[in-house]
Amino acid sequence: MNNYKAHASQNKKKEITRIESILQKYKVIAIADKTNMPSLLLQKLRSNLKSSVFITMSKGRLIKIVIKDLKDKI
Repeated sequence: MNNYKAHASQNKKKEITRIESILQKYKVIAIADKTNMPSLLLQKLRSNLKSSVFITMSKGRLIKIVIKDLKDKI
Protein backbone atom coordinates (compact mmCIF):
# COMPACT_ATOMS: atom_id res chain seq x y z
CA MET A 1 0.00 0.00 0.00
CA ASN A 2 1.26 3.45 -0.84
CA ASN A 3 1.74 5.63 2.25
CA TYR A 4 2.24 8.84 0.27
CA LYS A 5 0.98 12.00 1.97
CA ALA A 6 0.88 15.32 0.13
CA HIS A 7 3.29 17.93 1.41
CA ALA A 8 2.15 21.52 1.96
CA SER A 9 4.79 24.20 2.35
CA GLN A 10 4.97 26.34 5.46
CA ASN A 11 4.20 29.44 3.37
CA LYS A 12 0.96 27.93 2.11
CA LYS A 13 -0.08 27.02 5.65
CA LYS A 14 0.59 30.60 6.76
CA GLU A 15 -1.39 31.94 3.80
CA ILE A 16 -4.34 29.71 4.65
CA THR A 17 -4.27 30.98 8.24
CA ARG A 18 -4.13 34.57 6.97
CA ILE A 19 -7.09 34.05 4.63
CA GLU A 20 -9.11 32.40 7.42
CA SER A 21 -8.56 35.38 9.70
CA ILE A 22 -9.60 37.81 6.95
CA LEU A 23 -12.77 35.87 6.17
CA GLN A 24 -13.72 35.78 9.84
CA LYS A 25 -12.87 39.44 10.48
CA TYR A 26 -14.87 41.19 7.74
CA LYS A 27 -18.65 41.07 7.25
CA VAL A 28 -18.57 41.80 3.51
CA ILE A 29 -16.09 40.05 1.24
CA ALA A 30 -15.74 40.23 -2.54
CA ILE A 31 -13.75 37.69 -4.52
CA ALA A 32 -12.73 38.63 -8.04
CA ASP A 33 -10.76 36.96 -10.79
CA LYS A 34 -8.10 39.35 -12.04
CA THR A 35 -7.13 37.20 -15.01
CA ASN A 36 -6.42 39.35 -18.06
CA MET A 37 -6.78 42.56 -16.03
CA PRO A 38 -4.18 45.08 -17.13
CA SER A 39 -1.74 45.94 -14.35
CA LEU A 40 -2.32 49.67 -14.80
CA LEU A 41 -6.04 49.19 -14.18
CA LEU A 42 -5.33 47.14 -11.06
CA GLN A 43 -2.93 49.81 -9.76
CA LYS A 44 -5.51 52.55 -10.30
CA LEU A 45 -8.20 50.47 -8.62
CA ARG A 46 -6.00 49.83 -5.59
CA SER A 47 -4.95 53.46 -5.26
CA ASN A 48 -8.53 54.74 -5.56
CA LEU A 49 -9.93 52.28 -3.02
CA LYS A 50 -7.06 51.98 -0.53
CA SER A 51 -8.57 54.43 1.97
CA SER A 52 -11.90 52.59 2.20
CA VAL A 53 -11.30 48.97 1.14
CA PHE A 54 -8.85 46.25 2.21
CA ILE A 55 -7.49 44.61 -0.96
CA THR A 56 -5.38 41.47 -0.88
CA MET A 57 -4.43 38.76 -3.38
CA SER A 58 -4.06 35.03 -2.99
CA LYS A 59 -4.12 31.85 -5.01
CA GLY A 60 -7.58 30.62 -5.96
CA ARG A 61 -6.96 27.08 -4.75
CA LEU A 62 -6.01 28.29 -1.26
CA ILE A 63 -9.14 30.44 -1.08
CA LYS A 64 -11.28 27.44 -2.08
CA ILE A 65 -9.69 25.32 0.67
CA VAL A 66 -10.37 27.98 3.31
CA ILE A 67 -13.97 28.52 2.20
CA LYS A 68 -14.60 24.78 2.28
CA ASP A 69 -13.16 24.56 5.81
CA LEU A 70 -15.08 27.59 7.10
CA LYS A 71 -18.37 26.86 5.33
CA ASP A 72 -20.10 25.60 8.49
CA LYS A 73 -18.40 28.06 10.88
CA ILE A 74 -19.44 31.32 9.23
